[in-house]
Amino acid sequence: MLRVKPEPSEGVRSCQALLCAEKEKVEINMNVFTLIFALSCLTGLSVLAQDSVIGRGHDSVSINISSTQTGAPVFDAAQVSADKVVIREAWIQEMPPSQKITAAFMLIENHNAAEISLLSASTDAARVVELHEMLVEEGMMRMRKVDAINVPAGGVVKLEPGGYHLMVIDLNRELKAGAQVRVTLQFSNRIEKTINVPVKNRESMSEEGEGKQ
Repeated sequence: MLRVKPEPSEGVRSCQALLCAEKEKVEINMNVFTLIFALSCLTGLSVLAQDSVIGRGHDSVSINISSTQTGAPVFDAAQVSADKVVIREAWIQEMPPSQKITAAFMLIENHNAAEISLLSASTDAARVVELHEMLVEEGMMRMRKVDAINVPAGGVVKLEPGGYHLMVIDLNRELKAGAQVRVTLQFSNRIEKTINVPVKNRESMSEEGEGKQ
């Protein structure tokens, strides 16, 4: 006897189509997850899939890549060594006894393969130390506080009069030429450097600069 296979009902066909569509969505979502994971490994960033749109036509996938932290750049701590951060030619400017504010200058060398950032500084000789920058705006020299000073990979940043510097505020003792001031520098990647900085007057530093030319 010839048996005729009955055609599936409309409800069954709808269920089958829905299952196939859901299977395809799962496969696409897995591909998106694989892409996100790969980008995270390659960039070191937090890669978030936001408002992903996967329609029946599978024509759009929206991926937003954002840093895990605002402000200073974030790098793998394994790539950065404190030993490869070198501070040279540091000095603090001598000021008259009546002045309770001064500035510190130095060279910061970054021999790492990744950029680092100077985030803050402190000393027991003053209430607070701020990162500042001098710049010309509309023909006027202005000073502003900055959140960080970036030092490029394999590069050098010079903190000097007229540029980046450490503003040492509310001194608790007189700083005379020849004295030493202990300064602690906090960098990204939890790098901390403590140095003894000599106090010098600007005239002596100008003479040293002329001698190097």
